[in-house]
Amino acid sequence: MPRGYRKYCCDDCKAESFHHWIERNRAARMRCPACGCTRLELVTDEAKKDQMSLNEVAVYGHRDMSRPAHELDSTRKVVE
Repeated sequence: MPRGYRKYCCDDCKAESFHHWIERNRAARMRCPACGCTRLELVTDEAKKDQMSLNEVAVYGHRDMSRPAHELDSTRKVVE
């Protein structure tokens, strides 16, 4: 399986399918290919832990998000 795909299980029909992570961000949402339901759950424990860590960043923010943007760009050097 190519990188970025996770295995999901449909809550209604229990069909399992692979979806790319970018489908979670689309307005049309992920849908079960068998019944069209939008309630899909991750199957593997590793994928569930990964999703929980991503949700924490979305809720609490990354540790560098409180710093001004110009401080994050430390690689730039002003040439005189």
